[in-house]
Amino acid sequence: MRRFLALIVIGLAAGVLLAPAAALAGFGIDPGKVFVDNLFPGADADYKITIYNQNDYETTFVVKVREPDYTETGYEVLPYLDWVTITPDRVTIGAMKQSEVLVVIVMPEDAVYSGKKAEVWISFMEQETPGMVKIEIASRLLISTRVEEEAEPAKPEAVTAQPNEETEPTKPSAVTIQPTVEGGGEVGITAEGGRNEEGASRFPWVVGPVLSLIAVVGILFFLRRARQRT
Repeated sequence: MRRFLALIVIGLAAGVLLAPAAALAGFGIDPGKVFVDNLFPGADADYKITIYNQNDYETTFVVKVREPDYTETGYEVLPYLDWVTITPDRVTIGAMKQSEVLVVIVMPEDAVYSGKKAEVWISFMEQETPGMVKIEIASRLLISTRVEEEAEPAKPEAVTAQPNEETEPTKPSAVTIQPTVEGGGEVGITAEGGRNEEGASRFPWVVGPVLSLIAVVGILFFLRRARQRT
């Protein structure tokens, strides 16, 4: 009887611990990782992320920009999360359906962030889930900024004044504007991965399963001690 009870407890604990993997399999994002290269002051870039609901029930996700739990080698945490905006910031997806959000990256014209590599995550947090498991899937956004050269201050030209002489006003010369990008190149976007391949995920409710595991270990220890006494 005691062995049977112990097996039941172990089975329940295993179900709690394995539930996240089963729930995660029902969702996916594409792309899972995006590289934005050569971003410079005043430039912007945008792309779309598709999220899939492969479950048999409707799900709502809250979408937001957040700091990553870890970063790609050579990258730092992006210190300016306000450069990235998402529209919409909440999506409801029907069973076996999909939806899209638009991610826009804008580097302010007065930004001083030259030659940097930084990472930020686009988080999809499940809301109103019917069970105890709440899933978060994150698409990784990796940004590289262009190296900006510091311009030397222009030297003032010498001005010679000619008193008591009337001079004719000079006629303005024609000005031709050539749209150029200093340093050359354009902002490039490269997407990698899809569905659950490259996206990062985490389970904010992990404390519950850990406590359950501790409880199971305690029960097994108690049953073993009771058996030794008898």
